[in-house]
Amino acid sequence: MQLPPASLPAQDWHALWHRSLDDPSLWRTLSLGNSQAPGRALRYAASQPRLLASIQELHLEFAAGVTDALLLPLAGAALEALNLNGCQKCAAPAGARLLHAATRRGGLPRAASL
Repeated sequence: MQLPPASLPAQDWHALWHRSLDDPSLWRTLSLGNSQAPGRALRYAASQPRLLASIQELHLEFAAGVTDALLLPLAGAALEALNLNGCQKCAAPAGARLLHAATRRGGLPRAASL
């Protein structure tokens, strides 16, 4: 992704900003480690099919309040890496289901910390 010239009019910046948010390369890694409220971001990611399809790495190490209910909707992502270290409210079966769904979609987890 390249930066536009600084002389771009404001409305063009606005349009460019929204187009750049749709760039799949921006969403390859979703890192919410140590986050106090990752639920909103996880629900949003699960509700956006294009975004969900782009996520390859999910890092939630020591994120507060991550539960199975927040993780299971993310099964549509072809995860290659998943870090749930320190997520006390997650059961190992939910993480395993996420990894299983990723392998069915062609993603082979290169790293998984449950």
